[in-house]
Amino acid sequence: MLALVLVFSFSTTFTLAENQLLVLHEISSIEIVDNNLTLLSSSSELSPLSLSTKVSRPSIQRGQHVIPTIDYFNYKSDVTTANPYDDIYFVTESINRLMVLRFSSANTSCKAKLYIVDPNTMNAYDTGYEYGVGDHLISGIIPDYYWMFRVCSTANITDTTAYSLAMNNKIVPPKSGTNFTSLYIYTYDWKYIYVQYSDDSVYINDQYIYTIGSNAPHTHLIWEREFHRTFTNNGSEYRIHIIYDPKVAGITGPVKYSSKHASSNYAILIELTVNTGFGYLYQLKEGGKTIIDDPNDPYFGIRTPRPLTLNDFLLAPIPPGFTTPHIIVYCMDTGQPIDFVSRMNFYYHNEHELWPTIKQIIEYVPGDVNNDGKVTAMDSTILARWLGKWENVVINEEAADVDADGNVTPLDLTILRRHLADWAGYEILPYLSRQHKSTSTAPQIPFMYGVQSNVPAINVSSAVEDVGNIVDVNISLSDNPGIITMRLGVEFDDSILSLVQVIDKGKLGSLNHGIAYGSPYTLFWENGTSKTNYDYNGDIVTLRFEILSETLSSPVTVSYDGVNWDVFDIILEPVYFEVNNGYVSTQP
Repeated sequence: MLALVLVFSFSTTFTLAENQLLVLHEISSIEIVDNNLTLLSSSSELSPLSLSTKVSRPSIQRGQHVIPTIDYFNYKSDVTTANPYDDIYFVTESINRLMVLRFSSANTSCKAKLYIVDPNTMNAYDTGYEYGVGDHLISGIIPDYYWMFRVCSTANITDTTAYSLAMNNKIVPPKSGTNFTSLYIYTYDWKYIYVQYSDDSVYINDQYIYTIGSNAPHTHLIWEREFHRTFTNNGSEYRIHIIYDPKVAGITGPVKYSSKHASSNYAILIELTVNTGFGYLYQLKEGGKTIIDDPNDPYFGIRTPRPLTLNDFLLAPIPPGFTTPHIIVYCMDTGQPIDFVSRMNFYYHNEHELWPTIKQIIEYVPGDVNNDGKVTAMDSTILARWLGKWENVVINEEAADVDADGNVTPLDLTILRRHLADWAGYEILPYLSRQHKSTSTAPQIPFMYGVQSNVPAINVSSAVEDVGNIVDVNISLSDNPGIITMRLGVEFDDSILSLVQVIDKGKLGSLNHGIAYGSPYTLFWENGTSKTNYDYNGDIVTLRFEILSETLSSPVTVSYDGVNWDVFDIILEPVYFEVNNGYVSTQP
């Protein structure tokens, strides 16, 4: 058996390309190092590392053997004095493919060592290669074996040896006589990598997309959409669109794509150019006779099939949210074109379907709420204001979801604050520990007037006052078992009541209440780094209203989301309260 390891010189400068792709590195030279591993054919010539139960990989409980069939990952973990076991990553080798590896750690003694694993004996053989901080490209053909990366510290383990390891092994080696010109990390999870070769061919992983400047047919990009239905009395309706002989100007992405016709979490937008073939036909039959036979395109009304001309690009309006007039949407997961976005698409031009939506997929740092490339106290401040429904506060919601549960909630803010305060167990983001996942379910919480005893309750007072006067409505807690975070929504009829002042009593710690006094209004207390719960009972805030008009009973209501972490305690368990709402009246 023979393994070849290719060592590349990578640029460490990150720049943003015109098409918004993050440049990982541009390769200027290749050095092939032939480390002849034929001695691996005789296992007695190397001392194997027998795999014991002291192995792990992130997001899976330490101490388990895991041999997944996987071709990409992007994990963050740590090796600590409290948990000194090495992390083990198993990767199946893709025949005739290259592996891109990125290893990052502040501890220069932390390495990713490469082994070959015999799946029958579960012995791991050291190849002699180890990878420190940086980007590496590895090639090998080792049939019936697994790669294994063992992440460990070659010196003393520090209190926290955090690292990240990312890998993709679906890269096609350059053809004979060609070389790489650039590689891009196309998606932050490392699932897809953009590769361009010196012959100007472009691949996403091992999927060929197009060749820059080539007039060669790209038959894999041919797209069709066909519709057919029948009626009674021998009637039928038929419609077909087709893009044939696609000519490609360029690609942009990756994006999340959504339309009524098709959707993809990993899509690229293929920008078409002149001489691309377009065909359209609409037929309507009644009683077996053809009533309509229309081959003209839906926008210009020109007969098809025909190649697109320069006028088709100059005169057709650009679809909303896109940058060019005619686009093929290509799903990277399926390796197929899934939609044609254009005014020449009947369904979009005639508004039978809403225009598609796209969302740029960007590489982000978990916790970097404001997208400045680092995680700081500013991120927690911005997230707190966003959760408090402050106006004109924008965040990166993917980066803010630091517990990776798909939602941005007050729990994410607590985790972020504990991470910034260096709490043990919160060193790595996203925070994937199951400790904060409550095993209980949210009860049905009654909303009523009147207070029940011995049940945690949020109580809203009622008041009677004349029109034009100021009235105070108090919100209080009773039987409070202890909390560190509480977010409440307050609603009222702002044609009858005008909120003029919010007077916090200072009983629940740090606050980030809303700054706009309309309805609904957000009250938000959060103390993510508090060492104790807040178990105060009594008034926590006063809402001061001006009464604008006569009312028999204008409700002032409070609500919270018991499922999505609006109220929880120091051990990150949700706390449930009854809500007893109040009202304001001008009638005694």
